[in-house]
Amino acid sequence: MLNLISQLNLLMSLKSLLGVFILCLTTNVFAQTNFSSNNLEKATLAKNANVLVKTNDVEIHILSYNKMVIKTHRTVTIYNESGDSKAYTHEAYDGSTKIKTLEATIYNAFGEKVKRYKEKDFQDAARADGISIYNDDRIKYIEHQSVSYPYTVDYISEVEHSMTAFLPSWSPLETFYTSVLQTSYQIINDTDVPLALKEEHFEGYNIIKKSDYHFVAKDLKAITPEAYSPDFYMFAPRLKVAMQTFDMKGVQGINTNWQDFGAWVYESLLSDTQELPESVIATIKSLTTEASTNEEKARIVYDYLQKKARYISVQVGIGGWKPMLAKDVDRLSYGDCKALSNYTHALLNVVGVPLIML
Repeated sequence: MLNLISQLNLLMSLKSLLGVFILCLTTNVFAQTNFSSNNLEKATLAKNANVLVKTNDVEIHILSYNKMVIKTHRTVTIYNESGDSKAYTHEAYDGSTKIKTLEATIYNAFGEKVKRYKEKDFQDAARADGISIYNDDRIKYIEHQSVSYPYTVDYISEVEHSMTAFLPSWSPLETFYTSVLQTSYQIINDTDVPLALKEEHFEGYNIIKKSDYHFVAKDLKAITPEAYSPDFYMFAPRLKVAMQTFDMKGVQGINTNWQDFGAWVYESLLSDTQELPESVIATIKSLTTEASTNEEKARIVYDYLQKKARYISVQVGIGGWKPMLAKDVDRLSYGDCKALSNYTHALLNVVGVPLIML
């Protein structure tokens, strides 16, 4: 009898252990489901898709008019080579940006971890804009070469910004050939600075507005391009956000309305940049002495500019937004688009030609 009881106890123990084993196995499977490519996805959202965005959660924490922290958690499944560039495993930065967290993990089609990248594994390079001979923008990125498809990228970043002039917009459906399982966008505003929001083309998409600054979208099917179709964002959903008081590379800005914004641009970025050397003032007045109309004067100023200066772009700090001094353009004989325009404006002022001629 005692032996029978012992056998029963042993059987009960084995049964309990088996239950624990099954629970652990099941938990492990569920934990990896988010990184695998299962048949349900293929049947519902993979049609016409090179990429499936499983989750793309963006949280913007505004701490002051000149400080915000952006947290991103993005998990995407890449179905083919055409989708490789949509992993978006990179962060741009400059002197006003501090990367606090940066990591990416690659999983194969079965949800098995292939490789993990920490911040030290990301490449660090200058971020060329294709125009400037020099700027101070940089980028940290990875280029993962997968040996098989599909694969999944899980990307996490946290970035602190002191420039708040441009809050990231939200594009629930990112581009053609991209499906979305779930994406969210949330702003936590700890300041008394008002925010301006503009919703574009939300109708017809599964987008839920959970609060004034919290949006969620789910189950968005990929769109394929058509011949002669308009630009993607002429019909795709997008949310634009702006702070009404912001920081532009150390200069406080105002964005309450177009009049205030225009006044800020002039007073903070333009008004102190148009001083010219006396020798240039004398030269341009001499060249336009016999001109009888504003149009003639403007043509002479334009011809002078063409012979005097050439286009060269150098974008450093607020110099990317504030034109270099007109006297420096004259001295160096070069400038970027806004610098040359500002220099021309200064020359026109010298000969009394208004910026807008009626």
